[in-house]
Amino acid sequence: MDIQRKAYSQLLQWKNATDGSKAILIKGARRVGKSYLAEAFAKKEYASCIIHHRPTPECS
Repeated sequence: MDIQRKAYSQLLQWKNATDGSKAILIKGARRVGKSYLAEAFAKKEYASCIIHHRPTPECS
């Protein structure tokens, strides 16, 4: 079961305002579901997508 998030609604607003033609950067604390949110949004709202995970200093 997916919980509807306020952030998901904000992503929909971004998509509608820009026609999805601009990239978006999702920032926030660690381990709060940013990647999950981006992947769920992309799968539901787009036919295809590219998700780039920027390496963090502790991962590089």
